[in-house]
Amino acid sequence: YLSGNVDIIDLYDKFNSVKNDIQLYYKTDHHWTEDGAYTAYSIWAKKNDINIRNKDDYIIEKTENFYGTTYTKSALWHEKPDTLEVWSYPINVTVTVENVLYNDMFFREHLKNEDKYPVFLDSNHGYERIENHDNPNGKKILVIKDSFAHSFVPFMAENCSMIDMVDLRYYLTPVSLLTEQNDYDEILILCGISTLCESNDLSILQ
Repeated sequence: YLSGNVDIIDLYDKFNSVKNDIQLYYKTDHHWTEDGAYTAYSIWAKKNDINIRNKDDYIIEKTENFYGTTYTKSALWHEKPDTLEVWSYPINVTVTVENVLYNDMFFREHLKNEDKYPVFLDSNHGYERIENHDNPNGKKILVIKDSFAHSFVPFMAENCSMIDMVDLRYYLTPVSLLTEQNDYDEILILCGISTLCESNDLSILQ
């Protein structure tokens, strides 16, 4: 149910070329590491002719002893934990989650919990809006997503004026209403492969 107007962003070649140099995925979790999300972001930016900051330009915070969802399901209890990183940068941003306004894309209180991945955009919500007040003329993007997008979108926010994020598992309003009400420059579908293969949610976008 993808039309001919959809532009596929192929990550395979780039990921394959750097996989021996950087850790793209957590060992104990199915998500991208920040290196993985940054690599994917750099491919998206190149396709959009956007210049991005170097890794050295980010403030990198590290949290040890991260065990993700793969670990909890595997019963491989002797697996060593991952290090979870947060790459941040100066930005005047507001994030609306469940009608509550926040001034940060990173919810660091989750770093104290067993499940630390919600540090990125406070985990799964049906709808979130990110507004970058430093870049009023940037792109306006609608992201149809699952949790794979959570570590990616904070990178992309620097290049946008507004990002609306919709998770079809929880969003009950027709997405067409959002597209009618907002003049989006781009719609990005960003999901893990299991969501694309197993979920029926995307069919409602026809």
